[in-house]
Amino acid sequence: MLQASTVFKDETILTPSHVPQNILFRDGQLRKMIEHYKGLFRNESFLQSHLVLVGNEGTGKTLAVNALGKSISFSASRYEKNISYLHVDCSQFRTSYEIMNHVMRQFIKAFPKKGLSTAEIMEKLQQHLSLRQIHLILALDEIETLVLHNTELLYQLVRLWETQKPRSSYQHGLHLILVTRQLNMLKDLDSSTFSSLQKNIVFFENYTPEQLEEILLVRAKKAFLSDVISREAISFLARQVEYHQGNCRKALETLRRAGITASRENLSKITIQTIQKAMEEINNIPNINRNALSTLTPHELLVLYTIVKGILDRKHQDQECQITTNEIKSLYQEICRQLNVIPLKHTRFWEIIQELASRGLISKKVRNKKDPRNPARRVRGRTTFVALPFPQHYWNQLENNLFSWIFG
Repeated sequence: MLQASTVFKDETILTPSHVPQNILFRDGQLRKMIEHYKGLFRNESFLQSHLVLVGNEGTGKTLAVNALGKSISFSASRYEKNISYLHVDCSQFRTSYEIMNHVMRQFIKAFPKKGLSTAEIMEKLQQHLSLRQIHLILALDEIETLVLHNTELLYQLVRLWETQKPRSSYQHGLHLILVTRQLNMLKDLDSSTFSSLQKNIVFFENYTPEQLEEILLVRAKKAFLSDVISREAISFLARQVEYHQGNCRKALETLRRAGITASRENLSKITIQTIQKAMEEINNIPNINRNALSTLTPHELLVLYTIVKGILDRKHQDQECQITTNEIKSLYQEICRQLNVIPLKHTRFWEIIQELASRGLISKKVRNKKDPRNPARRVRGRTTFVALPFPQHYWNQLENNLFSWIFG
């Protein structure tokens, strides 16, 4: 298998983590972002100021903010400025405490993971930035996850320096970059916080087919070996507007899957037919939050796999397609025994069920218990039923995907 042929020269070029040296069709947005922070490099009085990046998935928001972060870090080093940039994915660090603890550990490696409240960590951050005279530019990506759980952190971060004398914040400060798909999400904040954030908004429009074609051509040239894919095949993918809807990330993932298919089938060329097959594969992936799936821990994946497997077993037996938490726990413990893995304790197991539900990966409903001999009669206690919130024709594919991630 290691010696098998491949069409790839560098597969990572087609992944979201790759930041190209030249970002196409986002000059206007990058110029606004750089213009916003240029005062930090000119020894100007620079009070706390924030940016909000708004656009649909795959419109280049994360790409642009990462490019900005690299530029700021390079310039700060070159001109010997105490300016730090930090990018936090809120779908990975899910609570206010996790976010603030992660931020502090970037400055103090030995900072304790436990033992302090979020408010205490924020106070420590404020003291550290003040003492070291640091301007921290903090980018919070996938901000929807944080806002859905808790809006208090954004309020506290926005207000962090307002209690100090104005001049004391000229040489240090915390500046937020919030990355979101929907501006309406921020309207759930209190009016004063939303007012502070909406002053500097940068919009990212969907890519046009012509723009996507140019981006795909540049990436494909670096990702694939020579003469593997023709411009005709790339043009075909770029014109499938109903499929990608201007989402560059989805188009790049399609190109990557087409390359995987070609390599697997020992093809020397990626044709339009290979592209079509990759599109069908992606359309068959369950319509759930892929970012949420990608950040699950091994045990969280295992619990989700247990739920999907348990519900599918019930479906195959023509039973109701939902399962109780007690049934999930028994099946989970059985799978752990088969894997020779120590199962989680009850409290952590229940926390994972809650987390999966809050992220939209499962749905749960609590019902009062009934007497099995007399269904009309209630007894003490309640039972939690868990179901899958997406169409049944996706379930088998999801089980296969989870199985390969856990056991592959």
